[in-house]
Amino acid sequence: MRNPFIAGSWVRADNFFGRGTLLREILDGERDSLWVVGARRLGKTSLLKELEYQVQQSAQTPFVPLYWDLQGSGDVRGLADGLLGSVEDSEGFRRATDIAVEDLEGLAAADMLTTLVRRTVKSGWRLLLLVDEAEEFLTVARADASVLPRYRGTKIDSVIVPSVTIPMGGTRLRFPSVADGSVISGVRYFFIDDPAYFDRDNLYGGAGGDYPDNAERYSEFCRTAIEIAKHVWPPDVIHCHDWQSALVPVLLRTSYGDDPLVRDIPVVFTIHNMGYHGLFGKDALDRAGIPVGVFHPTGEAGAAPLAKHHHLAKAGANGVHCDDGI
Repeated sequence: MRNPFIAGSWVRADNFFGRGTLLREILDGERDSLWVVGARRLGKTSLLKELEYQVQQSAQTPFVPLYWDLQGSGDVRGLADGLLGSVEDSEGFRRATDIAVEDLEGLAAADMLTTLVRRTVKSGWRLLLLVDEAEEFLTVARADASVLPRYRGTKIDSVIVPSVTIPMGGTRLRFPSVADGSVISGVRYFFIDDPAYFDRDNLYGGAGGDYPDNAERYSEFCRTAIEIAKHVWPPDVIHCHDWQSALVPVLLRTSYGDDPLVRDIPVVFTIHNMGYHGLFGKDALDRAGIPVGVFHPTGEAGAAPLAKHHHLAKAGANGVHCDDGI
């Protein structure tokens, strides 16, 4: 009898044997997904490669297979690079789904998967996604992430999302990019890159006072941070620190209130210095596209009229719901 525990590379076709029941369950069963768990050297990779081979050889299969090896991904960028490499290596998949590598470049892994599924279904197939070394997802999930503006002099590793469409006041749009700042001490850094807003001599203002467009700058920052939470790094909890990030809880409960991907994310809001509240006039709120109805002079719902100046820090605190557990 042949030894099924031989250490070495994966096998398939004539060199693969056994697991017939499991193969039939995966290819002919009714479940949309199936986890195959086992110790090392039990042939999990060979099983996935045999599934890929059998589907490729079948004239009646409804599936088009794609093998995705997560080993060494380490982070969200690694996941995207690995998936893109899988598509690049599979000419049969690209031909069956009429998709080009260029269609996927620059996309986050989640958006790439959405595109792959849609194109597969549009081509009349079902996607058989064969994910190897899936425990790498745990490595990615364990890391914390921090989102910051890309201020002058900030170094980045690469651009993850070349352009994010961000609505501002009226019909104005801005298109910042999202950059990868690598992992430092276990924290993954993402930088929101809009040179016109953040590549300046100082962070918040100069000798003449605060920058007059600070409301717009940090409105864009908060909106883009929420888009990162939707498409790049889905968080369990969002921690917003100080007035610059105070619009995140406000926007989650207003502009994103109907968005199932982010509307229920718990938020923690902390204040670094009570001397700086993020004070702006009503005209700044209009320019930044900030919902005016959430600002009240006393911080109480229904209070009117609007005060001369409005506190972003107070709005952030009011935007954190009691059911967030804070």
